Amino acid sequence: MSALLPTTMPSMELTINAAKEAELRDKGKILVGGAPASDAFA
Repeated sequence: MSALLPTTMPSMELTINAAKEAELRDKGKILVGGAPASDAFA
């Protein structure tokens, strides 16, 4: 997932949580990046 604006970053957490609830989180990798994303956020 790529965040182009800081306002889109909270949606990444929602998407990852949805993947966990659907039991899909451990079936692949989720990459997080974008200009406003930092190592601490990832």
